[in-house]
Amino acid sequence: MTAITSTPTLPTTDLPELEALVRCIEATAAEATRVTLGAYATQIRELHHAAGAALAEARSNAADIPGDLSKWGNLGEGYWEVVICEIATKDALRFAQEARHWLHSYRVAEQRLAEGKPAVSWTVGDPDLEAERERVELGRIDMEHAQ
Repeated sequence: MTAITSTPTLPTTDLPELEALVRCIEATAAEATRVTLGAYATQIRELHHAAGAALAEARSNAADIPGDLSKWGNLGEGYWEVVICEIATKDALRFAQEARHWLHSYRVAEQRLAEGKPAVSWTVGDPDLEAERERVELGRIDMEHAQ
């Protein structure tokens, strides 16, 4: 036979404490939003640096191609330099695509904040960003597989 016990009493709520906790959570969310906006900007700066390095790599390799047609031994040289130039160009193009995505994400977040909405949406298939983000992710995957 099961003993019947009384319903446990709930702790007394301290409404001012709960309100303070909610304000603290809201402030934490606002700070997380500022950190996210900063992360967008930092990633764009990093991609700018990476694109510059890819350009330098392409220029360096292009400069290594002999290009002197008067010397028979130079004919056909430069294959790998051209391949490396292509790879550097593909990297720079991907960096540009990703930077454009993060800039768009930054603008969407600012617009949402201006409208009183959360900067970042949990909506699956976010119409503002999802397709673009998927293209960026696939570009990253393709680049990693190619290396």
